[in-house]
Parts: sequence; C-alpha cells; structure tokens
Amino acid sequence: MAAIRGISKSSLWGTWKVVRTEIRKASIRDVIDFVDYDIDPETWILRLLNQISSGLYEPSAPLRFTLGKSNGFSRTMTQPAIPDLVLYRTIVDALYLKAIKREHKHVYFKREHLQRAQNIAQRQAMQQISWAAQYRMTGQRSFYNWLRYTQYRKQLLLQAVHPYLVVTDITNFFDSILHSHIEETLRGLSVAPRTLGLLFFLLERLSIRHDFTSSHGISLPVDEFDCSRTLAHMTLFGHDDVMVGLVGEENYVRWMDDQNLGVQSKAAGLRVLSAAGKSIARLHLAPNAKKSKIFKLRDARRHFHLDLNEMLDRADAAAKAATTRTQRAALSRQLRQIWSKAQTHEGVGEFDKILKRLYRLAGFARLRFFRRRALRDVLAKPELAHRVCDYMRCSGSVDEYLRWAELLMQEEEQIYPDVNVALMESFLRLEADKSEASKIRSWARTFLCGKSRVGGRLTAGHWRPFSF
Repeated sequence: MAAIRGISKSSLWGTWKVVRTEIRKASIRDVIDFVDYDIDPETWILRLLNQISSGLYEPSAPLRFTLGKSNGFSRTMTQPAIPDLVLYRTIVDALYLKAIKREHKHVYFKREHLQRAQNIAQRQAMQQISWAAQYRMTGQRSFYNWLRYTQYRKQLLLQAVHPYLVVTDITNFFDSILHSHIEETLRGLSVAPRTLGLLFFLLERLSIRHDFTSSHGISLPVDEFDCSRTLAHMTLFGHDDVMVGLVGEENYVRWMDDQNLGVQSKAAGLRVLSAAGKSIARLHLAPNAKKSKIFKLRDARRHFHLDLNEMLDRADAAAKAATTRTQRAALSRQLRQIWSKAQTHEGVGEFDKILKRLYRLAGFARLRFFRRRALRDVLAKPELAHRVCDYMRCSGSVDEYLRWAELLMQEEEQIYPDVNVALMESFLRLEADKSEASKIRSWARTFLCGKSRVGGRLTAGHWRPFSF
C-alpha cells in the first residue's frame, strides 16, 4: 500500500521536536523524558511509516491517569505512546492549517496564543487611558479607573465597554463530541481520505470505552499536547459563525468552550444565550446552565476580579524587581494588603485563579499566612496541589514541610492520585538531611507499592499514581 500524503519522515520528525519540549511539562513525567526515543528517532519514525504504509499499524494501549477536580470528581487523561502521540499531533496540525481560514479573530485554544492576545489588549488599553488623560477627559478617565479598564481588556479581550456581559460554556465538552460531527467539520478540506481514515482509527483506539465493547463514536481522549484540543476547537467553527453573526466579531471571545460576549441589554443577553444553546445543540452538545450568566458591568468586575488582578499584576512586577531586603519587605506588605481585600470575596466568580496567583507570590516572598489553610485548600481544590506544595516548601523548613505532607497523606478526604504525585515530586526538591531523607525514601517505597497509611491503618490503592 502507498504512503499517506502529509505523513512523512520530515513531518513526523518536526512534530517530535515540538512534543519533546512539551513532554517535560506533562503531569506524568517519564523518568528520562523519553530520551530513548530521542537517541535514534529515525529508527522508530521509519518503523511507524512502514507500519502505516503496509496497513499493519496498530496504536499501543495509552496510559490513563486522573487529575482531581473537586467534590471527589476527577478528569481522566490520556497519554498515548510516543509514536501514536506524534502521529496524532501531525495529523491534527495538518488539518488545522487547512481549516484555519475559518477561524474567527478572538477564538483560542492554545494558552500561549491567548496570553499573547491578552498582552496586546492590555497594551492597547494603557494607550487609550493615556490618551484620555492627555485630553483631560476626566469623566472617562474616572470611569476607566473604576473599571480597571486594562484588566477588562486583558481578562475579557472585548474592546468596547459593554453594559452587559454574557458568559457561557459547554457541559462535558470533550466527552460529548460525536466523531460524526468532527467528520462534518473536516468535510470540504483537501485532505486525503486515508488521512481521515487514520485519524478516526486513532480516535477509536485512544478514546475511553469499556473493556471488550465496540466504539460508540463519541468523545475525544483528553491529552496534554493539544491534539484533541485542536480537533475540538475546529468542531466549534460553525458555532462561532452563528455567534459572530449575532453580536459581531469584536464582541465574541471563545477560549476553548468558554465564551464571553458583550451585549447592550439583559434582553439581548437572553437572546444570545438562547441562540448559543440552539447552535451547540446542532452538535448534540449542551450549554452549562449553571455557569451561563448575564452580568451587569459592575457584577462582571467582581466575577472576574478586575481590581485584584490589577493589584496582582503590580505585585508580579514588584516580585521580579525585588533584589534587596527593603524591596522584599515592600512586596510582603503589598501581598498582605491584597489578601486582606481578596478574602472578603472568596468563593465569588473566578476567585480560584486569584488564589492560585497569591500562593505563587506568597511562596516567592516566603510569607506564612497561607499555611493554616493550605491543607483544606488542597482537599477542596486538588488542581492547586502543585502550587500549594511549592508554597509550603518555600515558606517553611524541610521538617515543617514533611509534617504537613504527612498530615495530607493521612487525611481520609485525600482521594486524588495526582495530589500524591505532586507531593512526591516536591520531595525531590527538598534539601533534606539524613533523617529527613530516610523518611522520604520510606514514603517513596510505600508510594510505589500503592499503599498508604490513612488514619493510622495501612490501606491499598489509596496511593496509586494512576487509576482508571
């Protein structure tokens, strides 16, 4: 059989170079970062090409692991074997390049693209404020100061200031995407039929399903390398067309399935939400009714914590410049002031993002005022585990950190395997003495055996780093 157009030694090699840099940021690390694939990539790439061209290619069973969310729930992640991952990424990148002309201005699925757009929006906002001050437009300047216009632009990417804002997203987005809708999205692209066949063959093998059952043709495997994200992003292009036609391109922003729209009234917001629901229903998807809201401008300010984000941006800049004791002391006072204001709004809107930023800066400044709440924050928000572990490690002694880690390990409510992984990774960064190192080694043996002491008794399975 002939080779598949677009899947070649050079394209696979180029993708591997990209994946090789991203693999170091993965939640589950390989001990040697897959250096065995990097020693002689030509060998496995040519083997993969031969298997594909001969029709004998079969993906390996992927690694499944979970990332904790909250209330006991977890998100199941998929990490394909390296050859399968490289092939999957090569195909979706090629498809995206062909479909990119359908992409609207303010829709994003890669974090670096979103951050670049946010930085540009923030600079533009600062120029507008400077212009308003130059021409002594006192009323407009006061309004901008109240709203924290730079943060409005940075967080929402909407250029105009709208009296009402609509936010919505999609329930169980990746789990609910039908493969037939992906096929419809790709229809019309100049893609070889065998390329599409290989893509859906990969999806069938990598998507989650029960043992010994046929494929249901639904869901995308959630990976950390922008493979499924790219496909899911393209699947919403038709929905983007509908929303842009309704509110205009400058008034519609989408980050993966999260959507922000600017409107002039609550009635207009209700019409937008109704249209959004009908649009995604055509894809057999459902809006998240609980997270879909229509905000007045002042309520949006609090939901997105524009004032706190502005203060944290200033603290970030101060942290980068803090080289003297006086500057570090000033940063500590600044962070205490931010926290004093922030805690009155805990639980409101996107407060978890504020908390995450505060933990990072407090760890940098070695402030200890978060230590009393660190344990309950990890239990309630396991996605903060890495950030909280870094904070506890930086803000106290090694002995204090080990005692805190032991409390967390013995906590019966700690049911998230990825939190255990975060703890073990943090132990590798400690400068431990002989007795502390011995304790860490003992815990590591327990970890590798899949057992843990909980409430004074030994239990199996509690410490397993992967579960499915």
